[in-house]
Parts: sequence; C-alpha cells; structure tokens
Amino acid sequence: MKLTGREKSSLILEGVVTVILLLLLNMAIIVIIQDAIQSNPGVTNGIFMIKQSLKIGPLQAQIWSYQRILIALLVIIDVWVVWWRLRRRYHLYQMDHIIAELHYIAQGHLDHRIPFRLKGNQQHVITSVNALVDSAVRSMDDERKIEKSKDELIIEGNVEAAHLQSGKRIVIKNGVSGGGLAVIESADDIHGKFFEGASLTANKGIYANYVMNSNLIAGKEIVISGSKGAIIGGSAAAVNGIKAHHIGNRAGLLTNISLGVSKAMLEKEEEAELKLKKLQSELVIFEEAYKKLQKQYPPEVRNGMDLYLKVEQATYIKRKQMEQQVERTKELEEKRSKANEAKMMVYGILNAGTVVQMNGMQWTAASSVRNVTVRLSNKEIGIFRN
Repeated sequence: MKLTGREKSSLILEGVVTVILLLLLNMAIIVIIQDAIQSNPGVTNGIFMIKQSLKIGPLQAQIWSYQRILIALLVIIDVWVVWWRLRRRYHLYQMDHIIAELHYIAQGHLDHRIPFRLKGNQQHVITSVNALVDSAVRSMDDERKIEKSKDELIIEGNVEAAHLQSGKRIVIKNGVSGGGLAVIESADDIHGKFFEGASLTANKGIYANYVMNSNLIAGKEIVISGSKGAIIGGSAAAVNGIKAHHIGNRAGLLTNISLGVSKAMLEKEEEAELKLKKLQSELVIFEEAYKKLQKQYPPEVRNGMDLYLKVEQATYIKRKQMEQQVERTKELEEKRSKANEAKMMVYGILNAGTVVQMNGMQWTAASSVRNVTVRLSNKEIGIFRN
C-alpha cells in the first residue's frame, strides 16, 4: 500500500513535532534535576561521595558524569516514543485506505476487491472484507437463480435446474427435467405434466401425469392422472392420500410412499401444544393480577391507573391469543383425523419394490398387484381390491 503525498507530509510533520516536544521535555527534566541538586549542597556532596566510592569493572572505572547517562536514557525513550507515534499514525492511514476501498465496493462495485497486502490485524480485516464481499456476491447469484413470487406462478415451457417459490399455485405447462437439482415450493398447489429429478413441496396438492425419481411432499393429496400416470422411484408423501395409475415399475425400482401423519404434522402439533400451555400459564398470571387490582381499588381509582389499564389490555390480548390457538389446535386435530383415514388408490399396477409407510407402520409389496387401495385396517396396513 502506497501513502499519498499528503499522508507522507503529515507523517513527517508529526515526527518533527514529536521530536521538538520531546527535546523540550528532556531539557525541562534536566534543568529541574540540575536545579534541585545545585540548590541542595547536601545532595551535591552525597552525589560526589557516591562517584568516588562507585567503581565499575576490573579496571575500577569511575563515572564522573551522570548527566550523560540520563541524556542517553532519555534519547532511547524519545526514539521509542517517536517510533510508536509514527507507527500508530501509519496504521491509521492504512485503515483509512481500507475504509475507502470498502466505500467503493459499497457503491455497487461488487467485482472489486481490496488489492493491497499488509501485516498484522489490518491484513485480517482485508481478508475478512474480501471474503464477505465474495459471500454476498454468491448469495446474490443464488437469489437470481431462485424465482420467487407471492402470486400465482405460471410457466409456459420446461423447467430444468431451477428453484421456484410461490405463495400461491405453481403451474408448469410442460414439465420439469431437474436432474436432481430442481426445487419447487408452493404454499398452495403444484401442477405440471411431468416431474423428473425434482424436489416438490406443496402445502396443498401436487398434480401431474408422470413422476420419476423425484421427492414429493404434499400437505393434502398427490394425484397422478391419466391411463399412464405413474410414480416411479424416489419418494411421495401425502397427508390425505395418493391417487395414481401405476406405482413403481416392473424392474422393482424402490419407490417410497408415505401416507397419513407426517413428521411436519407431528412437529406442528407439538409446537401448538407447547404454545397453548404457555398461553394458559400466562393468562392465569394476568387474570390473577387483574382480579387483585379490581379488589384493591374502586373503579374510579383503578380506571385512572396506568398499571391497571396495561394489565387489562394484556389480559384481553392473551385471551384473544388463547382463542386463536385453541382454533389452531382444533384444525390440527381435524387434519390428524383425516390423516388417519389416508389411503393410496392405484388403478393400474402397484409394482413389487414399493414401500408404503403409514403412521409408523410399513408394508413392502413383495409382488405386483392390480387395481387396489392401500389403507389402515385394524391398526395395520391393508390391501383391498377396488
């Protein structure tokens, strides 16, 4: 890193000013010490006696001038102070250059990096800044690859290695050839002709004519329609049920099917239960405080108290939150009830190699069967003819 002419001049000026100040300070110290010694004959005689009696080394050398020793010591201290101040100022200039580079990057020049190399903590700062910019650029590139929409997302052509997100329905007119990289997420339904090598998550349903080597998760149902509609390989999980013409293939490709209560449902139920208990305990505390204030103070007094009004408002809010949480818990219970009645209807062939899981139980198709419904019966997974 090169200093500017102004910075060099400032550094030289600071060095000169520091030297002048130190010389003045040294002269003041020497004058004060000399004054103190000369004004006190006892000290002068004592120092003279010390000089005569103090001998150094094998040659019995004597020190007759302590002034020189003091001046040498002061010079060493001065050199260290000047070096410390110039070094400190130089580091400040380095940090100013780093901040200037950072401002340049922040103005939108994201392809720029801090070019110079320094020593010590400043280099650590430079490395961290450059790494942070690299990370930000990567994140922005990733975000550009993700198509996000709060509204319905309709795609006319094919989708390959893309990440699609929508707060409503996603419709892909042709299909998805993801190669294991495509990710599609919807807060509503997902519709498409076919899905290959893709991961799909829908809060409601997933609808297609053909699915292969994909991972499907639906909050309600998965419907694979058409006389050739099939789920081959990968996994498919739906809370309420799955309808398809074929499941698996003749080669016995492993196809995992999950029906009924999902892990996400269990987590939501557990979270709702904990939240309900927390709200209940909080409501009890507020109601007790509210009743206590009502007993202690008459209406004309408590209605003017900030504490009473805050407790009253907090109690009202907690009651409303409690009511909402009770409704939420009822909705989850209804979903659980429907999940317990989940079934998979196969109108064509349910091939060997298909593994079905329902509410903690598992069934594997040992051989191929036609036109069947898979559901719970007497707490076991049963296969019934349609």
